[in-house]
Amino acid sequence: MQGAWAQGEAQYELTEDRIETARVVDQGEGTFAVVIQLTPRATQEFAALTEANVGRRLAIVKSGRVLIRPVVRGRIDSGGILIPWNSEAEAKAFLDTLPLRPSK
Repeated sequence: MQGAWAQGEAQYELTEDRIETARVVDQGEGTFAVVIQLTPRATQEFAALTEANVGRRLAIVKSGRVLIRPVVRGRIDSGGILIPWNSEAEAKAFLDTLPLRPSK
């Protein structure tokens, strides 16, 4: 399901000003994920958004493409987003597309 979400469904767009860091992690058994840490301001926004949407789907979007649509189980205060991939190559390719700010 690329680029689509249900009408009225909440969404969160991954943009350069919202992403603090991102990295690929090995989840074991041949599965990988990209772990995104949001900026402090984005963490507050995401916490409020998840709190307002408990029990509903939340589309995590990048450049108009839906990456995942998890059901929100509770307020997420950590500022962390984990996006699973089927292979390390897919995870790294996705990581390369993220709008990351230059390192200081």
